[in-house]
Amino acid sequence: FEHLCNTKPGLAALVEQCQQDPQCRSLSLKSYLIMPVQRIPRYKMLLSELVDKTTKDHPDHPDLGDLVKAKDKISNVAKQINESIRQQENRQGMLSLRAAIGDSQDAQALWTNAWPGEDLIERYRHLVRVGRLIKQSRSKKNNKSKCVFVLLNDTLIYGDAAETRKTTNSYHQPVVPDKISLRAVIPLWTQGNRCHVNRRQGECTIEFLSDVKSFDIVAPTESEADDWSQAIAEAIAACSRRLLLREQRKKWNELRTGIVDGNIRAVQQATTTTLVTA
Repeated sequence: FEHLCNTKPGLAALVEQCQQDPQCRSLSLKSYLIMPVQRIPRYKMLLSELVDKTTKDHPDHPDLGDLVKAKDKISNVAKQINESIRQQENRQGMLSLRAAIGDSQDAQALWTNAWPGEDLIERYRHLVRVGRLIKQSRSKKNNKSKCVFVLLNDTLIYGDAAETRKTTNSYHQPVVPDKISLRAVIPLWTQGNRCHVNRRQGECTIEFLSDVKSFDIVAPTESEADDWSQAIAEAIAACSRRLLLREQRKKWNELRTGIVDGNIRAVQQATTTTLVTA
């Protein structure tokens, strides 16, 4: 709506004219468009206020339980709406990332080597952070370049990027550049790659260490370096927990199969590895 008003003077004039109509109560069309979004939070505030104001000596106090139930239900509706918006914006962000990376042979090869048989857009994968940072070689300090870094919940991506679109959204989702020329796709914690991050205190530098690629990440400020370091560390920890859980399930299944089949040797092997893993 804002884009249309900025690009079509006739529309902007019409909207302004309508706003002057007494029936509009001097409210703009934008104010009316936001009303459905504001309605649920207002219901929640109203019901919360009613619960707080309904004292024991109030005639409506016997119905207080119904008010509390209504407040809880409208709170759940608000949470569901917010979660739906967040999921939709994340899907849009992932689609923007796919469009930015493109389908060139080099880009596809980098992704396939990192995640064989997996698409970029999966139900469990989401954007965490996007930013322009300095990538610096750990051995050759003069070898450094400004890159766009994209942190997913299970992958760190970096490459060269075009200018970022000037867009915003209600949940402050990371804004993906229009075009990214991939240079690396690094799974954060798998059987073939284990990752770690160290925050170099007193500097704006993060040491990123992995089995396949290690380098320093230099942020513009210490605060941003802290945020990136924490976000990467949390993603690595979550990935390692998921991998450990899969390994445990596999070993318990091996133990169960050995017991059912009466395979004593398999039971001994599975028991030992399962207990050690646990």
